[in-house]
Amino acid sequence: MQKISIIIIILLCLAPVVKGQQGDSTKDEYIFTKVELGLYLLLNSPKFSHGHPIDFGFSPSGSRFRVGVSCFGRYYLLKRFYAELQLAYSPEGGGYKSIRQTNVNYINSNFLIGYAAFERQRLRFDIHLGYSLGRLINAKTSDELFVSDENVSAWFNSWQSGLLIGSGIKVKVDKLHLINLNIGLSSTLGSVIKTEPIVYQVVVPSFSLGVSRKF
Repeated sequence: MQKISIIIIILLCLAPVVKGQQGDSTKDEYIFTKVELGLYLLLNSPKFSHGHPIDFGFSPSGSRFRVGVSCFGRYYLLKRFYAELQLAYSPEGGGYKSIRQTNVNYINSNFLIGYAAFERQRLRFDIHLGYSLGRLINAKTSDELFVSDENVSAWFNSWQSGLLIGSGIKVKVDKLHLINLNIGLSSTLGSVIKTEPIVYQVVVPSFSLGVSRKF
């Protein structure tokens, strides 16, 4: 009886060690990641849409791109689902190359809900849907024919809200670090101009390239 008791005690002592080793072996898998923090470099193609929240009636050759930056934190729920919060400097506006443009700059808070639709040990494909709330920083018109810009911040609403949709790929560099590439589109839920009720801000496409670290 004493021998059986000693064996049981030894097994109980070894159980946490075995469990810890199993935990270490799965820590590198995406599916066991809980928290992820990182930075994005943004490449936006912004346009004003008159009368439609999403309007693809723009010539791709006339589009322009503006560069922004974002930091983000992601928390994984139920293994494949995640919630992500982003704080971004988002340069937007309207106009085409070689003609008069409007540069409108926002600080955006974006909240995303996503799902890992495809997953391997070093590769993950995500899809996401989100909500954005933006605070206007400034707005200026620019023209290649004019030396100075005109401040038109008074034309725009101080706040804007919108919907986001997109997909992304994550590649694991090592045990802790990832490279992220995303593509998406967004549209405001209401007009961004005070005097015009049907002028939406549309960003399509929107690219982001970033690095992140798992915790």
